[in-house]
Amino acid sequence: MKSKTILAATVLAAATLPSLMAQPGEGRKGKRPPHPVVAALDADGDHTLSASEIENAATALAALDLNRDGNLTRREMLPERVKQKIRQRIKERRNSGDSEAEAPRADREKKKGKKKAARRRAHPILDALDTDGDRKISSAEMSNAPASLRALDANGDGSLTRGEASPKRCKKK
Repeated sequence: MKSKTILAATVLAAATLPSLMAQPGEGRKGKRPPHPVVAALDADGDHTLSASEIENAATALAALDLNRDGNLTRREMLPERVKQKIRQRIKERRNSGDSEAEAPRADREKKKGKKKAARRRAHPILDALDTDGDRKISSAEMSNAPASLRALDANGDGSLTRGEASPKRCKKK
């Protein structure tokens, strides 16, 4: 009886070990990490912006301002995986001697199409924070962030759940 229990525990441990050793993000196919702005706002990582997190939104956004100019640019708001891809492309371009001007026209048109598609897929929280629609979060918009986030609170409970700030819900409005 003991040997069967030990064997079962060993098999169970061997089956779960690869998933425990996986890097963060691995094994979660199809799930992206949250947008850096959303991750900064959600300090405890529970996928809900509590009332205290909403009140501290201006401070959390200011922490993302890398050059400390008081504005969050699109580049500062990019997810880390996108920044890494950009760095890699720049490095490859420098090594090969190519420039943007030398890229074929079809490639440039394809990039324009991707940029337009990316604009359409903006996160509702980003849209709420960017009140003037210039794709940047200015210092005035940062200081107004708590009020902008409260406007997304559909049920008025003082916190923003994933459902209240989902792109599908905000499209229907």
